[in-house]
Amino acid sequence: MFSSATKESAANLKNDVKETAYNARHDMDQTFDSNDHKTITAFASQAGRTARNYFDHANDQVGDVTDRINNEIHAKPVRSAMIALGAGFILGMLLRR
Repeated sequence: MFSSATKESAANLKNDVKETAYNARHDMDQTFDSNDHKTITAFASQAGRTARNYFDHANDQVGDVTDRINNEIHAKPVRSAMIALGAGFILGMLLRR
């Protein structure tokens, strides 16, 4: 399916990526001592936990808003349909131009 030149280029690229990753790891090991690795790991771990907490909080808020909208639609279906119809009409008019 692929030409031999393409396969060879892909193999060379794969080897280059592996070599670059190895060199980066080797350079990092020489640059940082064991305590630096622990500090960086702890910082990255804390950053990951903080990001996860923000994501979870935002996800909870989106879920709450979705529940409120669903409850409003089920409580007042005619009003909800009229709002959707009006929004669709306005959007249609804007996109027609």
